[in-house]
Parts: sequence; C-alpha cells; structure tokens
Amino acid sequence: MTLHEPDIISRLQFNFFYESQILWDETMSMSISEFLEREPDTQVIVIAGRGHLAYGSGIPNRTFARTGKSYSIVLIDSEVEEGIADYIIFPGPVKGAIAPRLMVYVKMEDKGFKITGFPGHSVSETAGVKTGDILLSIDEIEIKSIADIKVHLHYKNKGDIVKLKVFRPVEEAEAEDKGKDKDKDKDKDKDKDKDKDKDKEVKGEEILIDVTL
Repeated sequence: MTLHEPDIISRLQFNFFYESQILWDETMSMSISEFLEREPDTQVIVIAGRGHLAYGSGIPNRTFARTGKSYSIVLIDSEVEEGIADYIIFPGPVKGAIAPRLMVYVKMEDKGFKITGFPGHSVSETAGVKTGDILLSIDEIEIKSIADIKVHLHYKNKGDIVKLKVFRPVEEAEAEDKGKDKDKDKDKDKDKDKDKDKDKEVKGEEILIDVTL
C-alpha cells in the first residue's frame, strides 16, 4: 500500500498530537505524584479536559501507577458509556452576569486609545466623554490595553461610578524650525528635509470624568 503525501502528513499530524497528549498526561501525573509524596494525607482535585480523564487512560491511570492511590473520575455533560467515568454530572443552564461597559468605540494610537464614537444611549457620552478624547486611566489604573478596562469593569456592577481620565486635544499645530535661513541657497535641501520631518504637537488638557455604569 502506497501512501500519498496528504496521507503521510495527516498521519504525522496525528502522531505529533498523540505524543503531545501523552507528554501532557505524564507531566500532570508526575506533578500530582510529587505533591502527594510531600503531602500524603491530602486529597487532590484535578481539573482537566475530558480527553485527559475519560476511561482513566490519561492522568488517572498514570498517577495510580506511580502512587497506588485510588481515584474517582467525574465528567460533565458526557456520553454515558461503560467505564468512561465514575460519575457524570449534567448541570442545568446558568445565566451568567454581564459586566458593565463604558460603551465607547476606540482606536489604538500612539498616545493611547482614542474615542472614535459611541453606541446609542452610551453611559460615557452621557457623562461627558467626547469623540477624539484619549483614554488615559480608569479609577487611577493606567490603561495600556483593552484588557485593563475589561478586567476592571468585571468587578463593577450596574450603577457603580468609575472615574475616567482622558486627554482632550484642543488644537493641532505644526512645530516648525524657526532657525533655518531661507535666504541661503545652500540650505534649501536642508530646509526641505526639515519640512518633511515636521512634528505635530497636540495641545490639550487632561480631564477627570465620573461615568455611571
């Protein structure tokens, strides 16, 4: 039987996946075993994916081979098959809490996250945040990424107040080199280069705004 190239690649991919799975199971098993050697009277609860637990062929059996300690396998929403687990739990649906939002559209720029707009009934727009403002901090926590905002708001409730610090540009002007001599022909090339490299100086002010979520 001759294997075509796609078949070979597919088989190699499976082999790599299988080897990775075994390596992960062995590493987890070794970590559990070493812990139990240090703390022999401790009950260990391992949270792992179904593929590492079902039928005991992953972490459970490997740990038992190392320690000889008994174990129980608990799966969630699994097929009911003989030997797949000791217990199968079928939990009911849970309505998760939704963290409040600033309700702004932003774009990452050099100076930070610039407000580009708002959805309808935005709490930030109602509080006084404007398009063009740049987000600097929330409750004195510097905003370096969107994750900084999301993590902070995760622990807030609807109706809570957060303090936003924003930079509000007032005007944008070009800072020119006043020392160049336009009357000298020999400086023309230098002047052209300086014109191309003009830096934009953004003027504005930092503002604190209380936003009710």
